[in-house]
Amino acid sequence: MQLSAAVTIRETTPLADALDQMTEREFSQLPVLDEHRKMTGFVYDADLRAVLESNPAASADPVKQWMNSFSGSRRRYQIITPDTSLAELAQFFERHSAAFITDVQRRWCLGVATKYDLIRFLTGRGQMP
Repeated sequence: MQLSAAVTIRETTPLADALDQMTEREFSQLPVLDEHRKMTGFVYDADLRAVLESNPAASADPVKQWMNSFSGSRRRYQIITPDTSLAELAQFFERHSAAFITDVQRRWCLGVATKYDLIRFLTGRGQMP
């Protein structure tokens, strides 16, 4: 699949700024990077909206406080790399709306794919009715 480069945010990005970027670009999720540009987690727009609705003062909080972390107790995320098979990716999309494509060590976010990207790719290859 051909994916454009991932749009990312830093762990230090204020919650309100992250949500503004997502709204402006019509993204429902964004990968989060640390100061070394390593992908450490991700945020969903619905999660950020819920936080801000219940606690408007959190708008200045860094997204790190509210993100889904790969190392913490929040949602764990399966590693998806360019070598992940299309069958595995399709199975992944049965439970998730977006896949963050990384290298095996999850150091770099190479792109973001949705189930619609997969469908479009398979349709273009003539593998779907």
